Amino acid sequence: EMAWRSEVRESLRDELTNQNNRFNIVMLCDTVCLGFSFTLVADGYPPMETSIYMLYAYIFFLGLSTMLFSISLWCSIIVVR
Repeated sequence: EMAWRSEVRESLRDELTNQNNRFNIVMLCDTVCLGFSFTLVADGYPPMETSIYMLYAYIFFLGLSTMLFSISLWCSIIVVR
């Protein structure tokens, strides 16, 4: 009886450790990717002679890419659980 309980506790501890490691790896990768995403937003200036429609498209697609990346982060956290 005691050996069985000890094995169950050890199995639960191993499972939680593995889940925690996966979560940490996902968070590390997401942090790096999010940093690149916001670097593109902050440092990616178009040339001065760009038409206004291209600027609107640039702003739209930067917002869209940041939004979709945020959704992918949220989904990856759900999958890791």
